[in-house]
Amino acid sequence: KLEDLSSEMFQTDISLSLALDGLVNVVVDKLTHAAYNQIEDESRQEEMQASIPVGPGSKYWRVEAGQLVIFGVVKPDPDVIQLTESSLMIPRKSNSFIVGIGDTIPEHGTACEYCDLKDSCRYKLRKR
Repeated sequence: KLEDLSSEMFQTDISLSLALDGLVNVVVDKLTHAAYNQIEDESRQEEMQASIPVGPGSKYWRVEAGQLVIFGVVKPDPDVIQLTESSLMIPRKSNSFIVGIGDTIPEHGTACEYCDLKDSCRYKLRKR
C-alpha cells in the first residue's frame, strides 16, 4: 500500500513520494534481514548451518534465471506476489533469495563480497 501511495503522490508531492519510497526500501531490507535471521536461528536449533543469502540479480545469477527457479520451487500465492514476463516481482518492493542449509557450510565471506555493487554500495559507503 505504501508503494502505491508513493506512486500516487509522485505527481502532487514529489518529496513525500520519495520519502515514502525510501521508507518502503528500508522496510523491505529489514524484513529480508529478519527472514534470514529466522532461517539462521532455525538452522542452529537443528544443529545445522546456513549459508549467506544469495539472490537473483548478480553477474553470477541473472534475474531471469534466478526468479524462475525461486518461483518454481516456492510457488507463491499470485494474489500476494507475481512475476512478470521480464522477471520483475509485483509488488516492486519485494525481495527473493535462497539459503543453503547443511551440517557443514564453508565460510566464504559475506554476501557483500559477491555483490556487483560492492564498490559503490550505498550501505557500505555510509559506514565509511
